Amino acid sequence: MYALFPRSRQAAAWLVPMSLTAGICEEIVFRGLVPSWAEHISAMFSGPAWAPLVASAVTFSAAHLYQGWRGVVLTGVLGGYLYLLTVHAGSLRPAMAVHALIDLRISALSLVIGPLPAQVVAVPPQG
Repeated sequence: MYALFPRSRQAAAWLVPMSLTAGICEEIVFRGLVPSWAEHISAMFSGPAWAPLVASAVTFSAAHLYQGWRGVVLTGVLGGYLYLLTVHAGSLRPAMAVHALIDLRISALSLVIGPLPAQVVAVPPQG
């Protein structure tokens, strides 16, 4: 979480549009395009039906390496959940909304406690 936490009020103002954009764009890529490609490739080689789920979770977690290993694992689990939500709903919209809300929690927290000092933010995540 520290990797994205704002260092100034000006940076905090950008968190809301960034959160909304990530919620939309990352879901298009990681729950739309990646699983579609994985499903196509898996079908070509008679692969497992769960390949799109794994592809979605693994690529999503890999895109969040800056969060440290704990963040990667948690993001992978979240990616699998968002994939299943997308399949169940038949639409990317619910996953987009959940993703944006999760990201917006940092914006809300920064409004409550204010920006963190640079020395706190610079500490890499443990785990």
